[in-house]
Amino acid sequence: MESRTQKKSRKIYEFIKEKVQWDGYNNYFTDKSLESLLKEGKGDVGDINLNYVAALNSVGVLSFPVILSTRGHGTLHPIYPDYSDFNYVIALSVIDDKMILSDPTSDLPFGNLPIKCLNGSGWIVSETGADWIKLNTDCKGKHIVQTEISKSENLLNYKIKILKSNYFAFEDQKMAKEDKDKYFALLNGQKEFEVDTLILNESSIKIEQKLSEELSSDDNIYIKPFFYLPFESNPFTSASRASNIDFAFTKEYKYVTVIDVAPGYTYECPPNMVATSYDNMVSLKYLTSYNINMNKLTVTVDFKINKTGFLPEEFDELKASIESSIVKLNEPIVLKKK
Repeated sequence: MESRTQKKSRKIYEFIKEKVQWDGYNNYFTDKSLESLLKEGKGDVGDINLNYVAALNSVGVLSFPVILSTRGHGTLHPIYPDYSDFNYVIALSVIDDKMILSDPTSDLPFGNLPIKCLNGSGWIVSETGADWIKLNTDCKGKHIVQTEISKSENLLNYKIKILKSNYFAFEDQKMAKEDKDKYFALLNGQKEFEVDTLILNESSIKIEQKLSEELSSDDNIYIKPFFYLPFESNPFTSASRASNIDFAFTKEYKYVTVIDVAPGYTYECPPNMVATSYDNMVSLKYLTSYNINMNKLTVTVDFKINKTGFLPEEFDELKASIESSIVKLNEPIVLKKK
């Protein structure tokens, strides 16, 4: 349940988002008052967010500007930053003893920064407590896929539920709102899924769809158990790396696939696997179980990247971890006639 301070802060955030449009320009200063900004109805990042900070302070929510360098603009020197290295400003609010970062120029829910801002640390502008603050603390994306697979005559039938939350959901929500057909074409590629459900919530997107594919053989049925994998191919292809690797947010993927083992068939599946690296910062768990009474095979996978920054000397292990996960998640389940 939200406190009074949270509600007050959220209302101001939504008010600024509704009344003022971002003009597409970045900076971290302004010469506009809130009155003139509201009258014009548009402004750059500095105009909007500095007046937003002032509005929060005016109702008793202690807030400060945080200046930063966006992704692609460069990283800031932690000891000797130059003002020319900054190009953006957001708001830091102290709400119920927690520090909340927000940016009403984005279309994200209150308390979430656009990905372009998740770039190392920002500088808190304060007469008394100026300091660095990490920008992507607690920023995460979660992706859950539940799949039911069954055989009927010469068809293999799939029922799939997808739940994406937080940073995995934000971009999908935007695309789905703008053009549903285009969104599903990008999501499903050449697969002709029948969409049953699309639910867009503030920080999540839920999809239910189904697919039937014709079997080429009844003897050995090769099943791809997982859809919407973390990586279709390894993003790291070079032999070495000289610069740091930076993920904007931590990532968690969970897959639960239940396969109905049809009468007259047995199954063959890959061995279980538990692999971790970087003190569990990258992990893969692949587990199978069979319910003999219901003739159902369940395959579960948990894949996590719990770290956003990797050094060049960690490149080889990260590359190998991702490659092994791609191989493992693409291994087929085989249904064989007895």
